[in-house]
Amino acid sequence: MRLEPSLVIMVLAAFVGGCGNGAPSKKAFITEADAICKPATDAALALTTPGDFVSLRQFHLTLADRADETVGAVEKLRFPGGADGEAARGWVKSVRDASGTARQVVKDVDLANYAAVEAGATNVIGSFQAADSQARAFGFAECGRGDADVVGRMAKALPKAVKEAFVQAVNEVCRSAAVEIERLQTPKTLPEFKTRLDEATVIEEKAVTGIKAIAAPSTDKALLDELVAAMEAVMSHYKEMAGAVAANRPIASLSDKSEEIRNKASAAARGFGAYQCSRLV
Repeated sequence: MRLEPSLVIMVLAAFVGGCGNGAPSKKAFITEADAICKPATDAALALTTPGDFVSLRQFHLTLADRADETVGAVEKLRFPGGADGEAARGWVKSVRDASGTARQVVKDVDLANYAAVEAGATNVIGSFQAADSQARAFGFAECGRGDADVVGRMAKALPKAVKEAFVQAVNEVCRSAAVEIERLQTPKTLPEFKTRLDEATVIEEKAVTGIKAIAAPSTDKALLDELVAAMEAVMSHYKEMAGAVAANRPIASLSDKSEEIRNKASAAARGFGAYQCSRLV
């Protein structure tokens, strides 16, 4: 039997309309995706807020692993067609991007790059919260919710964790230098006094160089600059006194300035929290 062309078109239209392209409705997709996301959300909500610099590493690694695992499972679902599918894929990309940012923080923690960790973790917070906003706008009930909550808690702990680690690193540089200075010979003559000043200056210069090499978090930069300036003032004073001794000039007036300069440096060290650095002055 021969079908009329118009009838063939009607049959094909009915077939296409009934089967479609296999894409689920937005509602069906959300139901399936939320079922995948819920265990990850529960796990994220139970994630321990980092209390120190080292725990920031595990926190970001766990956050990234769970995010990638979750969206990896979601990506295996059939996505809705049209704008809804594009929006869903946009959310997946946002989570992937946030995860990549979190993995970079892990690397920066390993490098003890305090400035990069501070900036990177701040970006992680913004990235996951932005992904959560996309998820809420799309209509998800579970996807993204746990990540947004836990990075919000991390935001409160971040400054303290980074600062404590940074100050500890500065303290370690100063502690090592202080040990070297304390091993120097106690001067009994003016020439020996000059030698000690010269040797102490070299040690302090090395310490200041080491401190400057540590990438400072932005929140601590002003205090660190104050500490470094105070330590450099002490070194300058040592050089001035050594020069006076070498030229056989009186050093009484310079000695009178010593206490003031050293007290200022010590106060800067204590104000920063680097108590070991006060041993250098």
